[in-house]
Amino acid sequence: MTTLTIDLPNSLAQEAKDAGLLAPSVIEALLRETLRRRENSVDFLEQRVQAKQPTRRKPLNFPVISVGKWPEDLSLRREDMYGDDGR
Repeated sequence: MTTLTIDLPNSLAQEAKDAGLLAPSVIEALLRETLRRRENSVDFLEQRVQAKQPTRRKPLNFPVISVGKWPEDLSLRREDMYGDDGR
């Protein structure tokens, strides 16, 4: 067994004593629960980090459709495609 001495404000120590929180069995249970939660939090965060690792996908294999060369006089200017009114 290990003996611990802690410094607490008087009001907090009195409240904890009145609530029965200073009993060795209660302090042990609180410490074990806190350690369990911390361990679960670390495990959860490690799982989140692993889940965010990008997975490499196979490249998409789209079919190639050849439509030949574009016409020499093809204009892709906006004005030629939609007119002069800018829409």
